[in-house]
Amino acid sequence: MSNNWLLTERQKTIDVWLRSAVNFYGFVTPRAFLIVFNRYNTPKLLKSELMKSANKLLKQLDRNYCIWLDAIVNTSVPGEKIEEILNSQQGKKYYYPTETELLKYKNPNYYERTPQTEALFTYLCDKLGMNRFSAESFVCKLSWLHKTEEPVQKQIDLFEEYDFKMSDIDQAEHLYGLMADMSNHTRKWANCGFTPKEIFLQYHNS
Repeated sequence: MSNNWLLTERQKTIDVWLRSAVNFYGFVTPRAFLIVFNRYNTPKLLKSELMKSANKLLKQLDRNYCIWLDAIVNTSVPGEKIEEILNSQQGKKYYYPTETELLKYKNPNYYERTPQTEALFTYLCDKLGMNRFSAESFVCKLSWLHKTEEPVQKQIDLFEEYDFKMSDIDQAEHLYGLMADMSNHTRKWANCGFTPKEIFLQYHNS
């Protein structure tokens, strides 16, 4: 059981933003966190206060983040995955979401509903006969695999978990196309919160 009653209101606010940020970024530097936090909160948060508060918060239970390499990282994935994400983030700018956008990620199961996720959801229900609950669950889990860029085998395992039955190769190719399109519009940890599509446009327009 956590002792939230021992926390100040300021520390509770910092905790909510830390929880949200690590679900959004996976690995976030104090500098990037302070930029997004200070855009929407007063008084201004300094690194010294951030680290002091984080150390106090981490002494309590049920935190989904920890301090590693002077950064705040998500504890939902193993250390080698965080190292992989850190290497992929090198040289990339951070995407800074709005307050409303970021705080939705306090819920670890939240994923951004885009035209691409909705297209996949509709196809699962209308063409593959999944019920809405199963289709929603599938898209949510797939979004996590895309966000953390897990190996393709994890997606194959997801197919087996949901016992996919596709009638022909055309149906399978259409499904894979929808999944790839969803991936290209998913905000990824390795991209510091940008989608692959946004990264491509940055490069193309530079």
